[in-house]
Amino acid sequence: MPGGTMGHVTPGGLRRDVPAGRAAGGAEPGVAAWCAGVLATALLLLLPLAVVDLPPLLDYPNHLARMLVLARGAEDPVLSRFWLPSWGILPNLATDLVLPPLARLMPIAVAGKLVLGALLLLLLAGMVAFHRAAFGVRSWWPLAGALVAYNALFLAGFMNFVAGLGLALLVAALWVKMRETRPALAVAGTALGMAALFFCHLLAVVFAALLVAMQEVVALAATRRQGAPLLPAILRRAGGLALVLLPPAALYLSAPISGAEGPTCWLPASHKAVALLTPVLNYHGALDVLAAGAVLGLLALGRWRGRGRVDPASLLAILLLLALTAVAPFMAKGGSHLDSRFPVMIGLLLFAGFDPRLPRRLARIAALAVAGLLVLRMGVVGQVWSGHAADLAQLRASIAAIDPGSRVLVASAEREATPAYWARSPRSRVITRFSTAFNHLGALVVLERRAFIPLLFAEPSQQPIRLRPPYDRLAVPVGLPPDYRLLARESWTAAELAKAPYLPGWEQGFDHVLVLLADAAPGLPGFLPDRLQPVNATGMAALFRVRPEAGASVGPIALPPPSAAGCDLG
Repeated sequence: MPGGTMGHVTPGGLRRDVPAGRAAGGAEPGVAAWCAGVLATALLLLLPLAVVDLPPLLDYPNHLARMLVLARGAEDPVLSRFWLPSWGILPNLATDLVLPPLARLMPIAVAGKLVLGALLLLLLAGMVAFHRAAFGVRSWWPLAGALVAYNALFLAGFMNFVAGLGLALLVAALWVKMRETRPALAVAGTALGMAALFFCHLLAVVFAALLVAMQEVVALAATRRQGAPLLPAILRRAGGLALVLLPPAALYLSAPISGAEGPTCWLPASHKAVALLTPVLNYHGALDVLAAGAVLGLLALGRWRGRGRVDPASLLAILLLLALTAVAPFMAKGGSHLDSRFPVMIGLLLFAGFDPRLPRRLARIAALAVAGLLVLRMGVVGQVWSGHAADLAQLRASIAAIDPGSRVLVASAEREATPAYWARSPRSRVITRFSTAFNHLGALVVLERRAFIPLLFAEPSQQPIRLRPPYDRLAVPVGLPPDYRLLARESWTAAELAKAPYLPGWEQGFDHVLVLLADAAPGLPGFLPDRLQPVNATGMAALFRVRPEAGASVGPIALPPPSAAGCDLG
């Protein structure tokens, strides 16, 4: 029927509606036009990467410093003094396997941006592939998913998690495409994909497993409606699921993270409401809310006009992801922002698992509106990132006097102490209603000065790197810079020592102190003059040299035994 759908019943009894020549918003776009749209969307996503050499992604400088150690540390007589590779069965390995080899061929900043670009395109490819598998047509709608590519978790620098999300959609698309027609190949390919997802992120495995499981639930429901024998179908599909999940389960049980410990905590209920906006949060709150409203409005409009379609398995997955958002902790097993990760999965499924078909004229208006909103959001990101270049220039000027091999204690000014400063701070330093974005910029001393910092990510259950003695006792595998005023204290609370166990005797343990956000630190120019000598100071950072006599006066360094830090990440 022209403009209608043709019913198709798969061998497993699952009925899928295959459009007869129509896609979201009217006729299915031609191949040339659709490919041009894909190319334009991809270029728009990549444009912000061209405006700055080190994008202001929260964890990114720390990850990049670790990649430098993995790429060149073994041959570098300075870096190898502090860290050495420690490969094993670990999640979070995706970028560690890809980026270091690239860094041997090109500057690491260039390699890092290539990987960031690949992550953005992987998200787009995952949404397009899953939508095509679920609905059987080319469509403009999954390209609109570029609106959620620069989400709060991407801007937080959660690189392996983002890689896992894109790959999870591709794995699920393979399952949807082949499960009913070539089941053995679907099980084998999906099982291999699940193993790869383990090395991206554990929650990426959860995402893909949820999508695959919900496809099977929908298929079983169709079998039941048709009156076919249910028990054989249940056994067959449960067996397929078990085979698919066996590789990541075996890897998890063999990995150190299965026994990893750490605090588990929940933030107030108000945090959950903000977490639901994670897919659209970046730098401009009003524009973020507008993007969320536009997406939900178009989906509702498509359903109201009676043309929009929903992949039932995606809808079930979204409902379960909402429940997981409500009950998940903020932190567990050394990972943070756990309850903010499920809404990003929901955001991707709104483009991958929905098809808001609109009348032709309305579809064109909607397409222009979405395109304009996407251009506006990318313009905001590009403008913010361009402004970040000034912070980088100041930071580089501050650290220029650090010699290779120096030990640098990175501190900062607490946000709560200077609310007036933060009210007028550059947008690049804050991800709206989510997190500050500067905390790991101290890793630049590793990248550009080949110096030691105590905060390089080196969690044995997550990263393939470990510290050499005695630097292991000066380090926190996953931590944030302490408030600089703690250096003036003679005693600290257990919580403060859990976050910064190197505080007792810090004068002996370090050669320099680098205070980030110096212009937010009152009284910094004359801070501890008997122990610290000012070297270079800019608005972004102030560098001090530890006076030799200060280290001698504190006697032998005595670090406290390690203890678990609490949930307060401030």
